[in-house]
Amino acid sequence: MATGLQAPAGELAERAPALGEILASLRFEDPPPLRRFDDSAEHAFGGYAPQDWAVQAYLQRTPTRERIPLPVLSAADPAGELNLQMPLSYEQYSERPIFGGSRLMRFVPYPGVAAYLRHIAAGPLSSERPGVRVGEVVAEPEFAAIERAQSTPGIPTQVESASIVLSYDQGGVPYREAVTATLVRLMTMGSWTARIAARRRAPAHRYSEADTIFCGILQSITPDPEWARNEQARASQVLGQAMGRHAQAQNDYLNAVRHLGQVRRDGAVSLADGARRHLDNFFREQELHVMPTLRGDQIMINPADGRRYEVPLAYGTYWSDAVQRVYRTTDPYSPPVTGASRLESI
Repeated sequence: MATGLQAPAGELAERAPALGEILASLRFEDPPPLRRFDDSAEHAFGGYAPQDWAVQAYLQRTPTRERIPLPVLSAADPAGELNLQMPLSYEQYSERPIFGGSRLMRFVPYPGVAAYLRHIAAGPLSSERPGVRVGEVVAEPEFAAIERAQSTPGIPTQVESASIVLSYDQGGVPYREAVTATLVRLMTMGSWTARIAARRRAPAHRYSEADTIFCGILQSITPDPEWARNEQARASQVLGQAMGRHAQAQNDYLNAVRHLGQVRRDGAVSLADGARRHLDNFFREQELHVMPTLRGDQIMINPADGRRYEVPLAYGTYWSDAVQRVYRTTDPYSPPVTGASRLESI
């Protein structure tokens, strides 16, 4: 190790003894003993935390068709003062108005990560932490780089990560918390997602010390190589299907608009039954082919009798019994009632 002293030339001789005492006080400590933690759901990722910390880690997927994997982590010191979380958080929005509306994706123009953080700080975070004082927004290029590295190659993507610093009192003790958000914008899809990537909390006087440990835990997290390869292949397939559905929905919508224009022109000429029938067919086509997609629903078919069912796009397996009642279960193999048939996507 090389050391040195620096001071204005005229003050160096006077300040050297104090600077030397500071250097002499430097001591190296053994690193804290660590233990490994692993995802308890799919064994998709793992990392390291101090041995005496309580850690929970698992993977949970969104209930959407894409089944996006979301790592969830909670780590706390024995006293419960230092706390790191990767919460279950995922929001998806469209940058373009959605014809007919959707329960799963709302139209919200892309705000940028700083505006998004200020919005949640003024809303849910303020409700959660009464008396919170909102500080500055700090860029987090490391989080953005991790997210960017996991993006599907060939898809134009904009990634932003930043943290907003919160201060508040808890039990008479001043606390400091950094809330990190990551926004991913899919340029060709006209959509964007947001999630809380991490929350780091500690008493204000210990935050600098604690953040070193927090960052060490986060940087130690790595995906399982085999799981990552399989998930990358699955994600590429799902994204391709989603882009195909997106393109088809756009084509259906444009055709429907052209169709509606023709119907209106026909209606201006005559209000005969033929024109009314044409309009009815148009709305039926909208309902059968466009609206379920835009509402976030899916069309499924019963292979036993060929009947079609429109059901919410949610996690689980759908079944239909002999009198056409529909059930949803988390078990893909056991029918909920005797004789029920499993529905298949089309």
